[in-house]
Amino acid sequence: MTVWHAGFWKNIINSILIASVATVLPILVAGMAAYAFTSFSFPIKTLLFLMLVAIQVVPQQAVIVPLLKLFRDLHLYNQYYGIILVHTAFALPWTIFFLRNFFMSIPKDYEEAARIDGLSDVGIFFRIILPIALPAVISVAVVQFIFVWQDLFFALTLLRPEKWPVSAGVTKFISRYNPNWGQLSAAGILAIIVPITVYILLQKYYMRGVSGGIKG
Repeated sequence: MTVWHAGFWKNIINSILIASVATVLPILVAGMAAYAFTSFSFPIKTLLFLMLVAIQVVPQQAVIVPLLKLFRDLHLYNQYYGIILVHTAFALPWTIFFLRNFFMSIPKDYEEAARIDGLSDVGIFFRIILPIALPAVISVAVVQFIFVWQDLFFALTLLRPEKWPVSAGVTKFISRYNPNWGQLSAAGILAIIVPITVYILLQKYYMRGVSGGIKG
């Protein structure tokens, strides 16, 4: 039986769905939050940012037990939107931190000129800031997409086999006493084609975004 006939194509579709949404959603939310941190003054602004930095050191294993209980209570277990929310939540702290650094390097003259022209804050964000920060946004998207694509911990814990992504689907070809090395190798190759393709296509923007984020 081939890997394709074993249903591995379903795992690929699951991964594409989960990784795509769990990449776009945190970028939108984190982008607006990062813009607020760089362009507005509000109470406890510094405290909130320090909390975001501190949250980044919390390991996934430390929250999985209460998270699993919460998922069962809210009927999020074995749901696509459930694991997408988890990946979004874990992506927000570092995404906000990275985009904030990049946004700080954008001259304020652009915002001031846009406000003079009558643009609202929302319009400035979508029509001025995001286009300028496109390399940073793509960098975040590449990292987040690859991270979600290769995630095994949350996939095995929060989903059943019929909704497993490729990272967990590969384990179907591993038995305790007699691994099927041929199918395992084929599944592994199929599993890395998409993230490698994404990286190759966006490599130029990724490097520009990383250098800009570090500089900021």
